[in-house]
Amino acid sequence: MTLYWVIFFITIEDKVPLEGHHMSEETSKNISETLFEKNKQAKETSRLIRYMPSSEKLLEERRAQNPTSWYRNLLRLQWVWQGVDPIEQESVLATIASSKHSRTVDDWLDTVMGYHGGNWNYEWTKLGMQHQKRANDVTGDDSAEELFKASLCFSIAGYPHLKNDNLALQAQVLANTAYNEAAKRTSHIIKQIEVPYKNKRIIANLHLVSTDKPQPVVIVSAGLDSLQTDMWRLFRDYLAPAGIAMLTVDMPSIGHSSHWTLTEDTSCLHQAVLNELPKIPWVDHFKVGLLGFRFGGNAMVRLSFLEPSKIKGCVSLGAPIHDILASPNKLKNMPKMYLDMLGRV
Repeated sequence: MTLYWVIFFITIEDKVPLEGHHMSEETSKNISETLFEKNKQAKETSRLIRYMPSSEKLLEERRAQNPTSWYRNLLRLQWVWQGVDPIEQESVLATIASSKHSRTVDDWLDTVMGYHGGNWNYEWTKLGMQHQKRANDVTGDDSAEELFKASLCFSIAGYPHLKNDNLALQAQVLANTAYNEAAKRTSHIIKQIEVPYKNKRIIANLHLVSTDKPQPVVIVSAGLDSLQTDMWRLFRDYLAPAGIAMLTVDMPSIGHSSHWTLTEDTSCLHQAVLNELPKIPWVDHFKVGLLGFRFGGNAMVRLSFLEPSKIKGCVSLGAPIHDILASPNKLKNMPKMYLDMLGRV
């Protein structure tokens, strides 16, 4: 399957140096303070990607024609399905919307500048820290669930995970740290798999009900705006009761896969993981399914065409497959957040 890429907007990414991600044994509070101390005046997310003047003018005109109150596309139902409490979610959004601090764009509620109250990253990180604190007050699976929720909140704090967003990069550290700690406390089994690829390693999370025998496995990938750690509830509520393992992989350019850029070969990392399955003793590599959300669905559909003999089934939800990537008119009508995502890969 051939994909044709047509980029209508020419972008110029700000060259913001990436900060180190060395983790220590500090408490969650001290970790947060350490990570975000230098980012109190971090550049606001909606202005990280700069456009040519002509394209900027088109964006302004389109915003005037189709006014919206948020820079980000709010995935309310998806986040609730993934594990966010709906009341807590609306409370965070209300706090952001009612902030009196200055915004990059007055019409966009989630563009509060500076790392303080009302800022998108700040408020979602704050909620994640609350769940981390609750995890210390309970034990076993209850503690793990609080940490999984904390990880999801940290991930949303970094949404849409633009490459040069320092606050988003620090939120990813918190999300992965909370997820790894939750993996130690849950009664389910979570193993981190490392797959060699182009002199680096693809890091994937393998979720298992048990290790008694090889299990059917579903390879899951989300979009360019979310992390593989967001998929816990999918395993817990749907795959685990059916005795099916889940292997999550980040898309190129994001999360653990940020070492690689996104190209027309969108399924390259997933194909490498698929070919590694015969070496993993806990999964049945003759029973492999694929599940992709948004751009992850593009990668899964492509992988199905490339490896039809190794795939038993593929489910793609809301995936850009061809037309949106080959039509300049459709591409330029995408919301700015999605244009920024494509501009940063």
